[in-house]
Formats: sequence, structure tokens, C-alpha cells
Amino acid sequence: MKIIITESQKSIILAENIGSGMNRKIRDMVSFSKNILASAKKQTGLDLGFLLTWGATIGGFMGPIARYMEDKNPTLTDADVALISVGIILTYYNENKEKLTKVLELLKERKLIGEFDDALSMAEQVKNTFLNFIESLGVTISSIGNMMAYTFLIPLLPEIYNLAQGSGQNVDPDMMVDRIMNYGLVTVSSIFIKELIVKLVKRFKS
Repeated sequence: MKIIITESQKSIILAENIGSGMNRKIRDMVSFSKNILASAKKQTGLDLGFLLTWGATIGGFMGPIARYMEDKNPTLTDADVALISVGIILTYYNENKEKLTKVLELLKERKLIGEFDDALSMAEQVKNTFLNFIESLGVTISSIGNMMAYTFLIPLLPEIYNLAQGSGQNVDPDMMVDRIMNYGLVTVSSIFIKELIVKLVKRFKS
């Protein structure tokens, strides 16, 4: 039997599918953050629980860099990737130099400084690309620290793009904001996230 749906129904189905994709990606970001922090704590003995407040934000930024490390250096173990990742996280998300120094010392002992420097260079490229893109939307972020609070959006950009391209005018920024905020692991306001998503949708529609 052939089922005919209206454009409105099609938009709702598309939005729901993309919304589910956003949920999955946010869960993956949070899981990634928890796993690498747990691994690094086990290796270093450092209390890194305070970094969990960044939740999906860390996963959004470090997920692509971890994949880059794994693809470029297949011999790296999960523990190696976690330790390098936490070194980068401490570089960008925290000012505790003592903890960073301990991680760097362990990386030196394991002869992983070259891999760390390479991953840090990639992280800088990701950071700069993301910052330039956000600023191109007419959004001014006052500091690097504030900008890093929005990196959870990096893996979500394809979902937002697909929604903007495929659902006509019926894009619901509130739906996207609700899905993001429901996890309680984003450190910025829903008002600013909505403003940013509206600008993203407008850019992706043009």
C-alpha cells in the first residue's frame, strides 16, 4: 500500500530523525568525556572529576582529535589516546598548571610527546576553524575560554545543516535547544544557544 504524506508531515519526520541523531551524538560526546577522564585518572592518580562539568563540550572538541590520533598512529593504545587527550583538555579547559605538568611528565616517560605535540597542533587548527566560523555568523565571543564552551556544537553541525536544508521553513530551534539542554551537561545559557542555532540555520539555508 502506498502511503502519501504531506510536506508538513515529512518535515516533522525529518526533524524527529535528526533530533534522534543529535541525542545520539550528545550521548556519545558525554560517554567519550567520561571514558578518557576515567582512563587518565587511573594512569595519573589525578582527580579529574572537575572536568566532567564540561560534559559534552569536551567530547565535541576532543572526539575529532582522538579519531585523528587513532587514524594517524594506529599503534597508540586507548590509554595513550586518553592521556594525550587529557593533556590537551587541561591546556584549553583548565588553568591548573600542576595537573598539566604531571600529565606532560608521564607523556615524556612514555615517549609520547611527539604525538602530543602533533595532536595539540591539530587541536589548535580545530579551535581556530571553529572560532572563525562562529565569528563569521556575527557572534563575538569575548575570550577563548568562552568560545571553548560551545565546542559541543562541532559534531552537531551536520545535523543542523541537514535540518535547515531539508525541512523548508519549519525549523524549530527550540527543539534543538531542548535536546541539548536536557542532558544538563552544557555550561552555557539556552538563550545564547538558541541565538546561535538561529544564526546557523540562517547561514545553512542561504
